[in-house]
Amino acid sequence: SHASAEPNNLSVGTCEAEPQCPPELERSESPRRSGTPDISAEEIEERAQESQVREKAAIHLQATARVTLARRIAASKTAAKAEMAAEQAREEVKLREAQEEAEVVVGVTVMLKGKQLP
Repeated sequence: SHASAEPNNLSVGTCEAEPQCPPELERSESPRRSGTPDISAEEIEERAQESQVREKAAIHLQATARVTLARRIAASKTAAKAEMAAEQAREEVKLREAQEEAEVVVGVTVMLKGKQLP
């Protein structure tokens, strides 16, 4: 057997001339060389679980983003409603003030007319 030969006696030419491993082993490895990965069932299961975890995390992030968006929309609608209500209240206050002012003007006018009358 050539494997038991001392390393000092092997030349580069001799190594290249000898097959690196027996033909039976090369044949058993050929599926891997043709593109089938050399991966264990445990690794496949582990990768599948990691993929599921990533998928669940992505779904959770999407759901969180949707909830956040919905909250922002609701908050902006609430803010818009509050702004409209405040504007309406300001208008009502202006209207009330104008009415009171008109009543005062009418009262003063009536008083003045009353004083002018004989």
